Amino acid sequence: MSTKIYDGLIATRRNAFKVQRDIKAVIEPIFFDKFDQAAAALDGAEGNTWAETIKDVLWSKPHYGEFGYKPVGKPTSYGTRSDLYELIVLLKNDPFHTFTELDFGYDVVLLPNGEGLEWNPLVLLFSERSGDEYRKALISAGVVREYGYWNNTDSQDGVSDDEWRRRERAWSKLNVPADDGLSFRMPGEYETVWAKR
Repeated sequence: MSTKIYDGLIATRRNAFKVQRDIKAVIEPIFFDKFDQAAAALDGAEGNTWAETIKDVLWSKPHYGEFGYKPVGKPTSYGTRSDLYELIVLLKNDPFHTFTELDFGYDVVLLPNGEGLEWNPLVLLFSERSGDEYRKALISAGVVREYGYWNNTDSQDGVSDDEWRRRERAWSKLNVPADDGLSFRMPGEYETVWAKR
């Protein structure tokens, strides 16, 4: 089997539920800031369609359907903020690169470490546009550390042979990550659009 987990991370704590809470505490404020900035950037777009406002994505994506002709309302209105949230979800779930600043939604999966139950959970973070920013914030906060592994080239600089073998065992012993992992995603619409932060 070929194992390549270039963006792999490992939690610095063992309790998966505490790790989940720590991750959310670090990256949710970043997500909320990005959402609020995106909403503020709609100022002056009132009356235009979403496709006219966000040309870099919607003009060429027929599966965004109603957004092509839907008008943008007042940036502070619930309806507009709700539409913005829906669009961010669509972008996050798009199977192709969207190359837009609005693609900052995320999914996180905590996985059992192949080294055994006493080892810290492995972490995968998925975000098209903001993955690097979220990763750096998590590493800087001490919540996770780099834990990538690949078997097609030499090991990462500064990683001992023993450490590299531990990483190989950890990642290669996973069965089906979707079935084994604890997953969570960006905050929901209520938290993002309605709730006071």
